[in-house]
Amino acid sequence: MKIKKGRYRIAILFPTAKLTIKIPRIYFKEAFKQRTWKARAHYLFWGILLNWWEFVFYLKTRHSFLQPTFLSLFGLLNIQRYGDKIPQEMWQELFQSLWTATKREITQDLHHFGESENFCLDRRRGIIRMLDYGHPTTQAIIQKWGHRLKKEVTKASP
Repeated sequence: MKIKKGRYRIAILFPTAKLTIKIPRIYFKEAFKQRTWKARAHYLFWGILLNWWEFVFYLKTRHSFLQPTFLSLFGLLNIQRYGDKIPQEMWQELFQSLWTATKREITQDLHHFGESENFCLDRRRGIIRMLDYGHPTTQAIIQKWGHRLKKEVTKASP
């Protein structure tokens, strides 16, 4: 078991079981320092929303570029297929493929598209998949360029 902490979610990786569990990070202390309800809600619910949006987006699209999210308990817990880390020597080529496939539009969301940790290698199928796709900006890019991402990124696969 490995644990990876992101800004709004924690991923608990179970490589042997081939599963990843994502749980939201909730910042109670930070939330109550905020003056507006909107700012408070961000610290309390953003991780839950990202989990829920990720699950719904996968269910709607079943896009082959996305690592499958099998289940969500109302955003409080997501279960996703585990994927092997992208070898660092592949990252440069993968990033260039993402850049090309989206005609540089990934620059609108470099937090998700600019980090090798957000991608995995599906060794069974020999393809690269995206792990973190709950954010609306990420989803918009995938919706718009998904067909090209699949085609271009496949070229970058081992």
